[in-house]
Amino acid sequence: VWSAFRPKGMTVVNSVVYFNISPAVLIGASVITYLIFILLRAILSKTSELAERCEITVTAGENSITMDGIVDTGNSIRDYLSGSEVIIADGEFVKTLLGSDNPVTDIRLKKRYRILPLSTVSGGGTLDGFRCDSAVITDGERTVKLEKPILAVSKTPLRDDYQAIINPEIFI
Repeated sequence: VWSAFRPKGMTVVNSVVYFNISPAVLIGASVITYLIFILLRAILSKTSELAERCEITVTAGENSITMDGIVDTGNSIRDYLSGSEVIIADGEFVKTLLGSDNPVTDIRLKKRYRILPLSTVSGGGTLDGFRCDSAVITDGERTVKLEKPILAVSKTPLRDDYQAIINPEIFI
């Protein structure tokens, strides 16, 4: 660009590009960029408000629990042993449904317990999961009944406006 047009304020020395920018322009551009970044972060942090909503009722034994959920492509976890669908849920709801989330201290949970491998942008790991008897998921238009889904315990608390995350492939 410099060789063809020779723009003012731009110099190339030993393949290094230099711009002649005043400190006021540099500070102003930095402030504007920072404000745009803050605005975008505020908009994108509300993705749960934009996500498709659903209601999830999970049954295990005599107990059942209903959770508000979101349909998110971020949940692509599957139980590789059985191919069952996985519902990622807040730990408090799993404890409410099963009475505990520790298969070491609660002998009833040993038969239901699964370790689910996962990979994220920041690395890999595992989630604790528990096989449930059934789940009914509805988004207002579609209703799907799952047999023997896995309820995975989220490592971090989910937001106040939803308690579970499902994969959109469940509705296909």
